Amino acid sequence: MRKKGLFLYLSRPILKKIIAFFGLLLVFLSIYLLLGKNKTTATTIFIDAGHGGIDSGAYYFDVKEKDLNLQIALALGQELQSRGYEVLYSRTEDSDMCSLEGLPYSERQDLQLRVDRMEESKADLLISIHCNATQKGSERGPMTFYHHASPASKELAYHLQRHMNYLAMNSTPAITKTYQPRSANFYLLRHSSIPAVLVELGFMSNPEDLQLLQDPLYQRDLVYGLAEGAEEYLAGLSFFNVDFFSDPVIRSTTAPKASQELVFTEAQDLRSTLHNWQKKSGLFPEKLILKELTIEDNHIQLNFNQALEDFLKEDPTAFREAMTALADRISEGPFDTFSLLCEGEALSEQADRQLEWDQNILVTKLQAKMAIVIDDLGNNAVGTKELLQINRPITLAIMPFMEYSTDESEKAHRAGFPIIVHLSLEANRASPNWYGPKTIKTSMADEDIITILEEAHSSVPHAIGFNNHMGSKATSDVRVARLLVETAKSLNWLVIDSRTSEDSQLIKEAQRQEVLYGSRDYFIDVAHSKDGTKKRILKAAERALKTGEVLVIGHVGPDGGKSTVQAIREVLPALEARNVEIVPVTDIVRKVGEKTEKASSIPQSL
Repeated sequence: MRKKGLFLYLSRPILKKIIAFFGLLLVFLSIYLLLGKNKTTATTIFIDAGHGGIDSGAYYFDVKEKDLNLQIALALGQELQSRGYEVLYSRTEDSDMCSLEGLPYSERQDLQLRVDRMEESKADLLISIHCNATQKGSERGPMTFYHHASPASKELAYHLQRHMNYLAMNSTPAITKTYQPRSANFYLLRHSSIPAVLVELGFMSNPEDLQLLQDPLYQRDLVYGLAEGAEEYLAGLSFFNVDFFSDPVIRSTTAPKASQELVFTEAQDLRSTLHNWQKKSGLFPEKLILKELTIEDNHIQLNFNQALEDFLKEDPTAFREAMTALADRISEGPFDTFSLLCEGEALSEQADRQLEWDQNILVTKLQAKMAIVIDDLGNNAVGTKELLQINRPITLAIMPFMEYSTDESEKAHRAGFPIIVHLSLEANRASPNWYGPKTIKTSMADEDIITILEEAHSSVPHAIGFNNHMGSKATSDVRVARLLVETAKSLNWLVIDSRTSEDSQLIKEAQRQEVLYGSRDYFIDVAHSKDGTKKRILKAAERALKTGEVLVIGHVGPDGGKSTVQAIREVLPALEARNVEIVPVTDIVRKVGEKTEKASSIPQSL
């Protein structure tokens, strides 16, 4: 006889109760999950519209910075809200913060009230909106600032700057020189406990920038770019792990205490040195006297006469330039901070307003520059996808006439990477399958060489120059080198010599024809391993710290690929902790007539 199932032994009323119980349980569980999902806290972004009310900020041709700041800040808030973020503002009307609180106006108080509102908001990040101005009317383009002690702020700044640079390069008229994020000691940034950046949207002192800043379409694109950058940062779309930054970029170390006599002697010597430099620099008024200098550990206190305050009142711009130069001069010694006194007293609020500095002024050590060029893009090579996720301005050398040349150029340009053409040139010895398409050979006629370069220009849009793929024979040929540089000049390209031959004529031709040029110092992935590449990068960094700059070349694909990208990713924190910044290749191209040293590693004779 077949056994009955369990439910057949249960009475119908009991069975109904069990079904009802599980039904109710399912309903309550669904409601709980739905409410739990709705309770998820949205990311909060605090937007600060700079200046306001009595403080108009920059003022050009009846256009006030405070109005532009507010207009764009409110539009940015609306865009972020449409993406699901909670947005809070420092101000939503034309008023300074002191007036909103019923207090008499003070710039320091105004800034502190912005900090207070931001901290009270419990926001996740801060974006402060400003417009720039300078006495040089030719300066153009957006800039982003972060505080050196906040690695997260630096990452956010790179995301925002990349999008703004893309917009700048595609504006009309185009902004050809773009910036990278800069460290600054602005009050709002140094007192923020959350990732914070100050964005200068453009230069009101430049007529073209001023016109763009008032253009509704350009404003719309600015807002979209800033929102995209903030969203990328919040989504963690960067290979750069913030946890790597356990130490500040600029370190403050305390030396063993020396005897009072030794410190006094050192102070006297330094005072004499600074006094002589002050006279020779031409930046300071003759009546300004450094009366006293005191050293305490890694801090210097400078006591000037009353002429310091007079200097500030008479020419605030010159005062700021002089103090910045003084900070640079002091940075050459083992000091981290210095403070200014005037006749033994702290400077007035006006001085602090001009400098945006606390009483202890940070001495920012001079940065060394490293330009990283990655070759062999254009064919969806291994490592390309990962490379495009690194949040630094690495220069990408794209091989023309490949299946993905144009597509990768467009993607890289949209992501804000500098692009050059990786031009295949004839080598002294090479397997035919090592070359790229349409290799330039010494046997070619002039017009054929010129045609290939012009076609390469179309194949790799947005390129700003070229470097050579192999090419030991072609670059050593005077005629070919001349044609390459002549055509590059007509295309407004710079020239990067990969140094595959000691006999290369590219630099000589670039100098003769007055074309901007650069020269490779190291190949970083010759060992074809992550650890080997990291060692080469760190070796290159040592050179940068000695000479101020270095240009290195790596590869995607079989010659480097993911191991090269991973090495760059892992070594970035160590580089930036030593104040070696990754810069676009345009930042270290040499001026015409400057001498270049030979590459520090043995050329690959290809």
